[in-house]
Amino acid sequence: MKNGQSKSIWKDLSGNGNDGQLMNFDFTEDSGWVDGGLRFDGVDDYVEVDDNDSLNSDSFTIDIVINELEDIPLTKKIITKSNVMVNGFDIYTYVNYIYIVLYNNGTRLTAYKYSKIGTNKGNSLTFTYSQDNQTLTIYLNGDLWSEKNDDDFIYKPSINPIRIGNLWNGIFHSLRLYNRALTYEEILQNYRATHFLLEPKTFTSTSYYNFYDLNRVEINTLATKDLAEVLRGDINLESINFDRDMKSIPFADVLNRVEGNINILGNKLYKPKGWIQPKLDWRYNQPFSYEDANRLEYNLLLLYNYAKGNIDKIPYCGAYTCGEEVI
Repeated sequence: MKNGQSKSIWKDLSGNGNDGQLMNFDFTEDSGWVDGGLRFDGVDDYVEVDDNDSLNSDSFTIDIVINELEDIPLTKKIITKSNVMVNGFDIYTYVNYIYIVLYNNGTRLTAYKYSKIGTNKGNSLTFTYSQDNQTLTIYLNGDLWSEKNDDDFIYKPSINPIRIGNLWNGIFHSLRLYNRALTYEEILQNYRATHFLLEPKTFTSTSYYNFYDLNRVEINTLATKDLAEVLRGDINLESINFDRDMKSIPFADVLNRVEGNINILGNKLYKPKGWIQPKLDWRYNQPFSYEDANRLEYNLLLLYNYAKGNIDKIPYCGAYTCGEEVI
């Protein structure tokens, strides 16, 4: 989905006509369309999608990319399609727990996980239910997070509309609905194909280089690796560390590892035009210049853009162009 010609419509890109109607949005920086998504104010903003048969399958996948902007001890519904907890489903957060609850005439099946979504752009959450094996799952960023099975429970869809956002303060970047439970491999591939870089920086001779700059390089190394593996299969890198703080001072062995990982990605993937050969022989007490900092950023950006450009040309299950399976 994305915004259509009217700013009050969240356009369904699948071709099935399940457009969302924006309700109570002020269309300011705190409520309405923002760069990269739709901002909910946590008060009365919500989106409603009319019910139809294409939204009422016995098995399903709900794939969302969001970030939450406020941590308040209230039940904040992210996306729901239920009839007063009788039939249908609710997905919501409460005190740093994420829940999905399915209903059938008052009985329920619940999966949940303790985790703060946080404000980092692009937390990918995928919820699946398979009627064949009565299994409910939650995935975060392509990894299985929570799983619940009940052989005696049979999900019953609701004929109520879908409602997105209710007392929820955050940004929706994307929403995809499927009328079947995707496999783990499909979920992981979808996540990798939409992974993104934290914005690279350009340094000058007067710039300061801080611990979080090196953290960003290592996060972007991991993001680029995820994309590269869609094209090349498993790629083995040395350890990646992006938890350093101001007390951590990188030495030569750290720089050799960081540049070595970037070099491995270049060798496995492709070294595009403009590639700058990484420095792989750092020694103690050598100066680290702004040119070295720019080389790390630039090489990763080249690799990421190359991989992303090639993946965008590959039809993968979960893209709206895949056809009838996307609601």
